[in-house]
Amino acid sequence: MKKPDNIHPLIGPHEGRELELTLAGEKPAAMFYYVIGKEEYVFEDVFAAFQPYVDDGTIVKKERVYSFKNHPMKYIFYAFPSNQSNIDRLIEIVDFSYDSSRQTSWPTQLERETGRLLGYSDEAIEFFINRRHIM
Repeated sequence: MKKPDNIHPLIGPHEGRELELTLAGEKPAAMFYYVIGKEEYVFEDVFAAFQPYVDDGTIVKKERVYSFKNHPMKYIFYAFPSNQSNIDRLIEIVDFSYDSSRQTSWPTQLERETGRLLGYSDEAIEFFINRRHIM
């Protein structure tokens, strides 16, 4: 999956490079999500590229399914075994985001933590947060 050319460089700087950055040790975890039955095709090539590394144990893969407005959402996480704690924390954060009992808005601190767990620079994280809050 390639990032469109007209996107600001601080938005999605890892897009299309997740496996390359993970193998280089520059991306401590990768996370993908999509609506089941509608968007899997978007990531087919990415998942196929990761699969040999999952099969030989170089990379750990975890999956979770959530429901969002009656649509099943699938999350797939990848990391080196030594970074599995990043996946576990990302799953905790995603679990929190889908917890219907919480009454608060999405905490900015969790946005920052998610970005760091995924290997984004502080500059990219702040750009994303500021852009998101003015949309």
